[in-house]
Amino acid sequence: MNSNGFWLSVEAIACLALLGLLLVTGVPVERQGLLDLHLFKKENDLLLAWAKGFDGLTELEMRQMFSEAFPGKAGEIFVGRKRIVVGKPGKESVATSAKFFGKGLELHELRLVVFK
Repeated sequence: MNSNGFWLSVEAIACLALLGLLLVTGVPVERQGLLDLHLFKKENDLLLAWAKGFDGLTELEMRQMFSEAFPGKAGEIFVGRKRIVVGKPGKESVATSAKFFGKGLELHELRLVVFK
């Protein structure tokens, strides 16, 4: 009997068994992390839209855009030092901020907090 072929076959069988075991057990998916990531992505998209049209943007428009992007959610919008509250704030939140220069090269800061 060829010992090299025997050991290669044993190794192949062991590798296939290990691969099968890994495929059967699977990887647990943390659903809460995906929700946070989705909220964070939507926040960044909304901040980008606000930054592009910042000069003509009103507080009412920002509230409406927030309500459209996050239906049924509460949040806080910070424009510089001004705080705009939408809904009733909660305890857990996802937040992001953006700093950008306006047309006159003045520095603006927007911060968005969405409560889960």
